[in-house]
Amino acid sequence: MASSNLSPILYVDDIDQALRFYRDGLGFTELWTAAGPDGGAPIIAAVQVEDASLMVSQMPMFAPANGGPRGDGVTMWFNLAEPVDDYFARFRDVSGATVTQEPIDYPWGDRAFTLRDPFGYTLTFANFTQPDDGATGEGWQG
Repeated sequence: MASSNLSPILYVDDIDQALRFYRDGLGFTELWTAAGPDGGAPIIAAVQVEDASLMVSQMPMFAPANGGPRGDGVTMWFNLAEPVDDYFARFRDVSGATVTQEPIDYPWGDRAFTLRDPFGYTLTFANFTQPDDGATGEGWQG
């Protein structure tokens, strides 16, 4: 039986730089890379953390429309099995990562933190816990 999934593709200028950030910096697993038609350097690659994967590509077809900024209005939300605080401890000092929200507990039951990658994309890493009893979610900047 076929299954469905979502494969976000983030446009980047340099696949090697993206792999250094995601694979070497954040510790994502490199799943594959593919060269362009000339067989040279990779122009697209896939990386994974736990069961979540994404692709990075420098193919013009994935560039922001009309030269707009990358990632505006879109967040990659990673629901993780391992404790999100452990990921925060590993990711917060990675070169190129900018922490935009330290770990907080949201009132709907997620504990999450957010960072921006060096390419302008927003990444949120979360664990689902249990929703609180309707409190406002202290520290939440929603």
